[in-house]
Amino acid sequence: MYPPTPAYVDITKQSTFMCNASVQNNWRSTSFYDETNSGGVPSVGLFYKDSSGCQISAVSSTKYNASCDSSKGEFNLTILSVDENYHNKFIRCTTQYGVGSPSDVFASAKTVIFVRVPITDVLISNTSITSDVTRDITIECIVKSRPAASISWIIINSEGAIQNVSLTSSSTVTNDVSGITVSSLLTYRFKASDNGAFLCCSADNTITSRNSSRVNLNIYCKYLGT
Repeated sequence: MYPPTPAYVDITKQSTFMCNASVQNNWRSTSFYDETNSGGVPSVGLFYKDSSGCQISAVSSTKYNASCDSSKGEFNLTILSVDENYHNKFIRCTTQYGVGSPSDVFASAKTVIFVRVPITDVLISNTSITSDVTRDITIECIVKSRPAASISWIIINSEGAIQNVSLTSSSTVTNDVSGITVSSLLTYRFKASDNGAFLCCSADNTITSRNSSRVNLNIYCKYLGT
């Protein structure tokens, strides 16, 4: 089948799967199976032999498109919108040769889908940070995507100078059907020179350009008194 495993597909996009079959005189049919549809047990698309070469039957027009070219042995099933439930699920095709008897020969191939999820939100736990220079502050940044996002923390002062403070952060990763969630915790003691600057959480992955969110820093020197 084409594309081979893993078949990379962006979420909500359509994707076409092609099954190549040798259309000999005894070719009878080619069927597609979708694991998200009742575990891949019933056929979601059937191509069968007729006088013109091939005909298409039993395809849900709301979910799929189908086409075939029996002269090339190409059978295509297009998923109109790939959702999160397709991640790590298979599309399989099975070709039947014979006359519909117990001696018929079957050949199968399948591909497994990898659903790619772009970074759409970079969520920071604080809307602003107010602290004195004697305390460590912990801030969380959460990003969901697939592949997993790489997160970095930077401070940008009023003159545009950048300081990377990622070394004082740690990350945890959780995985579910909707994507991979990376949670980064930054623990940092801000300096008086950070007052008026921005703390930025920046994230990217292999399919998304860098995305970020930022919070204002209000840092003051604590008066100790006498």
